[in-house]
Amino acid sequence: MGKRCFIYGAQSLAHGVCVALQAMGQDICGYVVTSREGNPTKIDGLPVVELASLRGEDCFFYIAVPEYLHEEIIAILRAAGHFAFSCIDAAEEYALLARLLGGRGFSFAEEARESLLSGQEALPGTAVYAACSSHDRPLEGQRGLPRYLRRMQAGAALDVRLPFCAYDDVGENISCENRHYDELTVTYWVWKNCTEPVKGIAHYRRYLSVPRETMGDLLSGKVDVCLPPPFVCWPDTGTQYRRYNTQEAVAAMLTAIEDIHGASEREAAEMVLRGKYLYNYNMLVARAPVFDDYCAWMFPVLFRVQTLVPGLFPSGVHTRVCGHLGELLLSVYFLMRRGIFAEVHVPKVWLT
Repeated sequence: MGKRCFIYGAQSLAHGVCVALQAMGQDICGYVVTSREGNPTKIDGLPVVELASLRGEDCFFYIAVPEYLHEEIIAILRAAGHFAFSCIDAAEEYALLARLLGGRGFSFAEEARESLLSGQEALPGTAVYAACSSHDRPLEGQRGLPRYLRRMQAGAALDVRLPFCAYDDVGENISCENRHYDELTVTYWVWKNCTEPVKGIAHYRRYLSVPRETMGDLLSGKVDVCLPPPFVCWPDTGTQYRRYNTQEAVAAMLTAIEDIHGASEREAAEMVLRGKYLYNYNMLVARAPVFDDYCAWMFPVLFRVQTLVPGLFPSGVHTRVCGHLGELLLSVYFLMRRGIFAEVHVPKVWLT
C-alpha cells in the first residue's frame, strides 16, 4: 500500500494547492495541522487532523504554508517521525494555480521568462514601491529586494526614520494612519504623488515578479494590471475572510461601498464575497490610470468605514483593520471588473 498524502496547512494557500493537486489526479486524504485550535473540522469535505493523530502511519505531506514557515514545519514533521514531504514554494504554487485557474478564465504570465526585476537600478516610467518598517522581521536569506523596487518607509510619521528609504509622510499622505492602514499608506502616497505611467506596491519581503515582456506590455498599454495568483477560498471568499477578521468590519465595508458607490456596487461586492477567489497582500503593478482609479474607488470606502465604526480604530493601537479590508477591496474591485481590464497574473516572490 502506498503512502497516504496530506496537505500540511489549513488556510487558503493550502486549499488552493489541494484543489490543484486533486485536479491533476492526486488523491489527498485531508489537511494536517499542528493544532486543531482555530481550524475547521473539515475543508471541502476533507478532514482537518492534528499531526499527532498520524503517529506511526506512512504518510507524505505537501507543505502548503508561507515559505518563511517551511523550516519550522519540516522540524515538526521530523520530530514526529515523518520524513516524506515536499515544500510548495511560491514558484510551485504559481505553477499549480496557473494550471488550475488558467482553464477558469484567469490569464497567467509565463514564469520561466527572465524577470525584468533583476539587475535594474531603476526602470524609467515606473514607480513601484516596497513598503518597509522598522518593525520588519530581519531576513535570513542572501536574496534581497530587486534594485528595481524603491523602498518606502510606511508610517514614517510615527517612527524613527530608516536609512536609504523614501518616506510616506512627504507630500500628500496619510502616514499618521499607518497603524490602521499598514502598507496602504504607501499605496496612498504613490496614488497622490507619482506621475509615472506604471505604478505599483510590494512589501519588504514579498513582491510580484513581472516578466520583461509583461512589463513592456504595461508600459505600452497592452496590459492594464499585474496581480498575484488569487487564493482559492472555501467555502467562499466572505467566509474565508471572516475567519481572521471581524464581521463588523466587513458589514461596515459593504455599507460604505453602498454609501459612496451605490447599491449596484454593493450587490456586485456581495457577489464577490459569495465567490471563490481572494487577492491577498495588497500588491499590484498597474498602468497609472488603472492604479489611480482603484485607489479613488477604495480609499473613500476605507475612510467611510472609519466613521461608521470608530470603535474599531482606537488611537495609538495597531489594528490593521483598513489594511485587512484593503485586501478584500482589491479583490472586489478587480473581480468585479474581470473582462474590463487586461489583467495578467504573475508570480509572487517570498524573501525569508
